[in-house]
Amino acid sequence: MRRRAAASFALAPLIFLASCRVVGNVLWTVDSGLPDEGVAPGIADAASVTFENDAGQAFADVRTEQDTGAPNDAELEVETAILGGDSELGMADDSDGGDAFSCDVCSGGMTCQNGECACPPGLLSCGGTCVDEQTDNGNCGACAVVCSTGLSTDAAVCTAGRCLATLGGGTEGPEGMAVAGANVYWTCGWSGGGSPVMMVSTSGSGQTTLAMAAQETIPTQIAVEGSNVYWAETQANGGPPGYVMQTSTGGGTATVLASGAPCSVAVDATSIYWMDGCTAFDGGNPIGSVMKEPIGGGAATTLASGQTLPASAAYAPIGFAVDATSVYWTTSDSVLKVSTGGGTVITLASGQTFPGWSTALAVDATSVYWTTSDSVMKVSTAGGAPSALASGQSFYAAGQQLAVDGTSAYWLSGGSVIKVSAAGGTPTVLVSGQQMAAASGAIAVDATSVYFTNVPTVSGDPDFSVMRLTPK
Repeated sequence: MRRRAAASFALAPLIFLASCRVVGNVLWTVDSGLPDEGVAPGIADAASVTFENDAGQAFADVRTEQDTGAPNDAELEVETAILGGDSELGMADDSDGGDAFSCDVCSGGMTCQNGECACPPGLLSCGGTCVDEQTDNGNCGACAVVCSTGLSTDAAVCTAGRCLATLGGGTEGPEGMAVAGANVYWTCGWSGGGSPVMMVSTSGSGQTTLAMAAQETIPTQIAVEGSNVYWAETQANGGPPGYVMQTSTGGGTATVLASGAPCSVAVDATSIYWMDGCTAFDGGNPIGSVMKEPIGGGAATTLASGQTLPASAAYAPIGFAVDATSVYWTTSDSVLKVSTGGGTVITLASGQTFPGWSTALAVDATSVYWTTSDSVMKVSTAGGAPSALASGQSFYAAGQQLAVDGTSAYWLSGGSVIKVSAAGGTPTVLVSGQQMAAASGAIAVDATSVYFTNVPTVSGDPDFSVMRLTPK
C-alpha cells in the first residue's frame, strides 16, 4: 500500500468502498504525480480521497491499494475518521452497540449513543463512571453525595436517591418528636416501669436519656425552646396525676411545671402551653382546657375551657401547636384557635372526622395543617374554607405524625414518608417500605432532613428506630 503526493483534481462521482461496505460520493482527490499503471480507471490518482456517505458524513484519508493480479480491480480502504472528529472508522456495528462512525472505545459502563459515549438510561455519569444515583452510597441523588458524610457511623444507605440513616432508637412506641439545633428529641410510650425522654444528635452520636417519666404515666408530645426540653406526661391505668415537665437539653433533674391531666404541650420564647383534662372517665369524652404558664415560672392561666376531646386523649397527644400569636388544637371534630393572650375561641374547621386515637396538627406562618381519618387538611390561620392537600392516607393509632416547614407538609402513612407542597399538588413519596407498625409513629423536620420513627411490625418486639432522611 502506498501514499501519493498531493495535487487536487475532481474524480468520478461514485465509488464503492469494498473493505467497509460504504457507498459514498467523491468530493475531491489529489494526484500523486506517479505513474498510474495497473490502477483501476477513474481512481488511479486516488491516493487521499475525501468522500461523503449517504448520511452526509464526510470522511478523509482514503488510500488506494493496487491489486497487481487484476489491474482494474483496485480496493479502497478507509483509514481514519469523520472529518473534524477523533474516532476511528470501523465496522457499522461495534461492541458498544452504538454509532461506530463516531465513538472511541467507551469505558466506565458507558455505551456509544448518538455518536457519544454516555451512560445507559437510568444511570448517571460521575467522574466518567456510570452509577445508579438511587442506590449508590457514594453518589446518592447526585454525584459526590456520600451517605456517610456527617454521620458518626456508617449506618446509612442510599434509598430512592436519598440517604436514609439510623440515628438511634428506644423501646415501646414513640409518641412525640422534635428537632432543634443539632439534636433530635423524642418520648417513648409507657413500658410499665417508667418511660424515657431521649435525645440523639442529628449525626447519630451521643444518644442520651434525658429523663424518666413517673411510674404509670405516658410521656406524649415534646417541645424544645432554647436550652430546655418540655413534655407532657399523661395519667395512665389509674396511676398518679399527669405532669407538665421540663429539663435541660443536656439532661439533669426534671422539674414539674404543672400537674393534672395533660396530653399535649407547645412552647414559644416566653411561655409553655398545654391541653389539660385529657383523662377519659367511664368511656366518655373528657373536657379539656388550654393552659399557659410563663417559662420562668408563675401562675397558670386558662386560655380556653370546655373543650370536648377525643375519648382516647388520655393515652395519646391530640393536635396542639402554637405560633407567634395563637394556640391551635383539635377537639373531637373541630380545629380551633385562641390568642396566646386569651380571648374568644375561634373555630377554623368543624365537622372533621378524626382518627380514633390521636390527631396530628402543625402550623407555619400562614396556615394550620391537620390529619383526619384519611386526609391531610389545611386552612389559613385567618380562617376560611379548609382544603385537602392529600386524601386516601392511612395514619397510625397514636403519635405526632405531621410536620411542616413553611413550604411543604410531611407525614407518615402506610410505611412511607410522604411530602406535599403547602400550595397543593401531587404528594411525593420520599421513602417507602419502612417498618411502621399501626400502633404509633412520630415525625419532625429541620432545614435539610426529615426525622421519623420506624416501629417494627413484629408482634412482641418493643424496639423502634429513629431515622434521618436527607434531603427532604
